[in-house]
Amino acid sequence: MAGGAGAHELGGGSYLPDRIQNADGVIEAFTGYDINETQFMKSLGLRIGGWIDFGYSHNFEDPRNDLNDPVTFNFRHDHALLNQANLFIERAVSTDGGWDIGGRVDFMIGSDSPFTQAVGLEISDAGKQKWMGDTDQLHNFNKLALPQAYLEIYAPVLNGITAKIGHFYTIIGNEVVTAPDNFFYSHAYTMQYGEPFTHTGALFSMPLVNNLSVTVGAVNGWDSFTADIDDAWNFIGGLNWDNGVEG
Repeated sequence: MAGGAGAHELGGGSYLPDRIQNADGVIEAFTGYDINETQFMKSLGLRIGGWIDFGYSHNFEDPRNDLNDPVTFNFRHDHALLNQANLFIERAVSTDGGWDIGGRVDFMIGSDSPFTQAVGLEISDAGKQKWMGDTDQLHNFNKLALPQAYLEIYAPVLNGITAKIGHFYTIIGNEVVTAPDNFFYSHAYTMQYGEPFTHTGALFSMPLVNNLSVTVGAVNGWDSFTADIDDAWNFIGGLNWDNGVEG
């Protein structure tokens, strides 16, 4: 799993074995084996990773139905949730040379999954679960989602154009679905109710000058995998400034 195990010190010396301190993920920490360093994976440029996210919320209003309505992701009161168990496989495109092709697929199971599903993929047009039965926020709430499955192509045209084609997370908003990329466990209502989570379509990105890049694309609305009407396609785009600081 992605996400390195941190080094902890006590009394001037580490109390964790070097194998765990220096591991690049949970699997390597406990097994000493990193599948991404095998010759097969490196020859194909593939990488497998993931994360597990869980949490607990207490509502001092003590709701009788144990739901924190209208909160979505941490919707249960006084109950531990397995929010995300996410596994991905990807091949990142190289932007240093000529044409290159890659892609990524994410599989997610957990209580966050029903909020990241798309009409026509995991759920029907009527809002019914297609893969794992109906959702019940009191009992049957851990579902399966396929939030990303896309092809990525790099073209050495102009300043270099990267195309993402398929099903992918939105570029809109500050908060995101992926747990490791958020500062807080809970989310703002603007993210929960005012922004899309996923799109299906195509995005094209290109650097302009130094740290500034532009992204434009056409997507099939919000959280939708299929569309029954001709005018469902929307424009999406933006400018991105990278200050060069990681984290």
